[in-house]
Amino acid sequence: MAPWYDRTMWTLLLACADPVAPVVQPPPPAAPPVAETGPRVLFLGDGLTAGPGVAPDDTFPAQTQRALDAQGLPIRVVNGGLIGDTSAGGLGRSMWLQAQHPDIVVLALGGEDAARGLSVQATQDNLRALIKQTRMAGVDMVLLGMPVDPGLTDADAAAYAAIYPTLATEYQLPLVPAFLDALVTDPTLGTSGAPTPAGHLAIAERLVPVLSPVVKAHSP
Repeated sequence: MAPWYDRTMWTLLLACADPVAPVVQPPPPAAPPVAETGPRVLFLGDGLTAGPGVAPDDTFPAQTQRALDAQGLPIRVVNGGLIGDTSAGGLGRSMWLQAQHPDIVVLALGGEDAARGLSVQATQDNLRALIKQTRMAGVDMVLLGMPVDPGLTDADAAAYAAIYPTLATEYQLPLVPAFLDALVTDPTLGTSGAPTPAGHLAIAERLVPVLSPVVKAHSP
């Protein structure tokens, strides 16, 4: 597998990616992994991933780690959640991404794009560029189908929602669709913008069955 941190390779990847205009945002701190063994899994997302208002150990990346550890599949988690981040912002964090040396990326971006009314095409192009970069670097990816802002028209909501199965089919990626359904049906779990610790656990429970085969492929 080509090393993620190879600057020469990364320069070539950026040159090969579709032309976009990423907005560079301040990177989150590189938090220490919660495990010392296993593949390194980078969760690249917005505030939902960052988990403001809950303890770091209660975020869904951390709860995913505990669930996989219980299955004998330890992972080293890097929580790359950044409040307010968009698909363009994630693409603009390329230098930070390469420094994390991930084996697997869980891509959880696009919800903020919809909330801000950004172009569906631009969102899809940015996510496609991120997918291409990770694939060309030999890094596996799991895609999360992000929630769509309820204030959108039915047509716009359908267009944003279609981004994820379209890309998952195009690049043969594992997809976790509608992973916030539990929060919609159970108000005690919080909202999509502010899940409770139990809400983060519900997200992790949707993610683990899809992520575990990818982790197993990277485990000794």
